[in-house]
Amino acid sequence: MSDDEERDCIPSGTIIDDILDGGFEKAMISEVFGPAGAGKSQLLHCCAVSCIRNGHGAVLWLDTEGCFSTSRIEELCENEGINAEDILPNIIVARSYTSDHQLEVIEHAYKMMANGGFGCFFIDSLTHLLRTEYSKEELFERQTVLSRMFRRLREVSIKHDVCVVYTNQIRSVFKEEDGTLGFTAIGGNILKHSATVRVLLTKTTKNRQARIFDAPHLPDVSIDYRITAQGMVQV
Repeated sequence: MSDDEERDCIPSGTIIDDILDGGFEKAMISEVFGPAGAGKSQLLHCCAVSCIRNGHGAVLWLDTEGCFSTSRIEELCENEGINAEDILPNIIVARSYTSDHQLEVIEHAYKMMANGGFGCFFIDSLTHLLRTEYSKEELFERQTVLSRMFRRLREVSIKHDVCVVYTNQIRSVFKEEDGTLGFTAIGGNILKHSATVRVLLTKTTKNRQARIFDAPHLPDVSIDYRITAQGMVQV
């Protein structure tokens, strides 16, 4: 039995697997966060193809930003030499336009996955709608909704043995200790303590980098990558 099977993980089919020690683990919640254009949605597209291709089950994709791309799935399949018609029917995409509907989809996912047959549940992105709907004065209400989402996502991942991965955005913060600007993931402490594995994707003018930002069983390592027609490959 391989290490991947022992850890019961689903490979993303990208170079990111090198720092994930094989892929995203099932029965666990993982966060992929970073600035726009870093490759968060790209990683989910690659992982969706890998999940289905390797027999881990279907993929439920909750899309809040309109980033799911059928043509990107087809391109990845073409470059892998597999038939997209064997992949696409196994990706169920739910488009949400409000945070209330987003919560409804998560609730429905719990019931839907009770019969098995699913390997991954992706939310891309988790905080986008909440960020646009709730003002700073409504922080408590927003965090309450987030808590409800995470309670159900935790049940989905553990009770149904599903790999749950959500993407998240970042915002700038002032670092009082040195007077410089830094960044933090949207969502506050609830998100920090709800995801077991947190992967940070960043980009510069020259390349992109993936880093294990937080994980109890993985070292804090990083790897440079670029996005191509084949997916996410090492620089």
